[in-house]
Amino acid sequence: MLLNRILMFAALAVSSVAAVPLDDDLPTTSSIFARGRTGKEEKPTNKTNQCLDPEKVPIRTEFYGCEPVRKFTRNGGRCQPNWYHGCQAYCEMYTWWDYGREIPFEESTCNPGERCNLRNGMAQDITFKNTSNTSLIQMKILSYYSRFNFFDPNMEVEVAEYRPRPREQENTCGYWTFVPHLLHSCGVTSRGQRERIWLAAWCSAIKARSECVATVRQTPDGQPSGKIMFVATDCQDRKKRLGFCKQDHTYLEKGVSFDPSVRKDWLDAVEKHGVQKAWEKCQREHDAKSPVDIDLETAVDFDPPDGSGKETDQSGFNP
Repeated sequence: MLLNRILMFAALAVSSVAAVPLDDDLPTTSSIFARGRTGKEEKPTNKTNQCLDPEKVPIRTEFYGCEPVRKFTRNGGRCQPNWYHGCQAYCEMYTWWDYGREIPFEESTCNPGERCNLRNGMAQDITFKNTSNTSLIQMKILSYYSRFNFFDPNMEVEVAEYRPRPREQENTCGYWTFVPHLLHSCGVTSRGQRERIWLAAWCSAIKARSECVATVRQTPDGQPSGKIMFVATDCQDRKKRLGFCKQDHTYLEKGVSFDPSVRKDWLDAVEKHGVQKAWEKCQREHDAKSPVDIDLETAVDFDPPDGSGKETDQSGFNP
């Protein structure tokens, strides 16, 4: 009799938990970069077989092809957590990808005329740091419910094949760098207070928040996914990058370069002169041929950014 009353009380408590409205609409850019370590015993199976392939999905495009572990119920406005997961849950709604900040190879700087090659076996550690730590739930819960892994992968990018310096860059200074593919997961996180009376347990005072979190994409063999490229710099000031026509097209993507003026100069020049004239003007100024094979006929439809939130690929290139 006493047990029946306890179970009835627990059921009433669970049914009385109201759905909490979301803080805001789902964000379109990631302000939370997930990185955490809770110990090997808590780390889930490494998810290397990613459902989002940058070779098949356009950059910064919402992708709904990753089947979520737990679905968000729009009618009830819920992402109901379970008490046995610490009253925490994540309902993934969509994913997308873009390029992350460059990670230069150590001791890879070059002077004009020098042999500057990446050799087989050269490696560089990948460190993906938080810009904030405001997620409503723990990273291990995000990894459990998402198709991606948000733990610190402790990865390193290894050069798998010999890479000579681009011929067009033999008379420039520069360095080699790695640009990772970042996977973004957007959805609803929820967290509540765990309650328990004898054999009954439930979650109360549930809060919900819309979030986007990001992680470095991994290949099926566990290697970080991305692009290796040579960056041309000023020989007098190594921190100053040469113009956009001297760089790989991926280096002109948003957030890739440590020097944001490279991308800004590219956007400003194209908006003012158009793709072809902007490129030719840059080449004349640097007295060099562009190292990038650009199809000007297909790139003339460049559309300058409108300054709104998430950008589409506005570089005039198709990676």
